[in-house]
Amino acid sequence: DTHHAGDESPPDMDQWAHQSPTPEETVAKQQQDARLRAAILALPPKFRAVIELRHFQEMSYEEIAEVLERPLSSVKSDLFRARKRLAQQLRS
Repeated sequence: DTHHAGDESPPDMDQWAHQSPTPEETVAKQQQDARLRAAILALPPKFRAVIELRHFQEMSYEEIAEVLERPLSSVKSDLFRARKRLAQQLRS
């Protein structure tokens, strides 16, 4: 170990630079996020609700069914259909 107590050598900037996104990557991520938000907002309300609860609130299927007062099978079906619609919208 070459690090000694009191040694305040700067971190390896090359390593840090490779971990930080480039401005282009940041813009691309922002555009992708905006497309995803728009696609979610375009979903019918019942599909939007299950997507938001599952992926943003990180609820279990059972919790979603309880919150929405719907059968578990309906929640699973709606989530499947919502994801399918999102995938189609994001591909177009």
